[in-house]
Amino acid sequence: MLTRNLCCEEKIVGSVESYLKQFIPPVVIDALNDFRYRGKYGFSGDYQNWKDALNNSSGYGSPDILASVEEATVKLRAGEAVYERDSVLFEEVMYSWPLLAGLLRVASHDDGYLGVLDFGGSLGTSYYQNKTFLSNLRKIRWCVVEQPSFVDVGLKSFQDDVLTFYHNISECNKNEKINVVLLSGVLQYLEHPHGDSAPSRPPTTIELGHPI
Repeated sequence: MLTRNLCCEEKIVGSVESYLKQFIPPVVIDALNDFRYRGKYGFSGDYQNWKDALNNSSGYGSPDILASVEEATVKLRAGEAVYERDSVLFEEVMYSWPLLAGLLRVASHDDGYLGVLDFGGSLGTSYYQNKTFLSNLRKIRWCVVEQPSFVDVGLKSFQDDVLTFYHNISECNKNEKINVVLLSGVLQYLEHPHGDSAPSRPPTTIELGHPI
């Protein structure tokens, strides 16, 4: 009951904010958002190297984040929601049409086969997002390369004939036929995004959500 009431309150607050935005100048909204989210998001610090920055940050490797993502993905598969991103559940799928068009184009040039190396793909967020539109392809292999803790949970609870998980890129390439690499907002979290830790690139690479 508490959760339901909180959700209702959040929806009411969101509706009020949307209504008020119609009458407030954009410059004022920007200033309010800057004050509201200052210190929570964005870039901060002046670190000399990657290690120092890493030691002063928390990240996607937190057990709490994994638990939240796992719980949300279980609910997604059970039909309690239709879309999940970063452990947040939605009642409507937010499609990335450029991504979907790219995936279908790759499959169309490979006799209906789609082999995805989803680098940093959580527990299959992008697969669940697009699976409805990919269901008529001849064959799909959606291979997520993730942190060890995510891979272990994925193999135990979410692997099926299409979706699978690998600890590293070489293991995936050894066992799968990959014709597209998906990089969705992940390269900026690698110490050497163009080095050994980055995925090798087949003829098609789809990159989304990277800061410029």
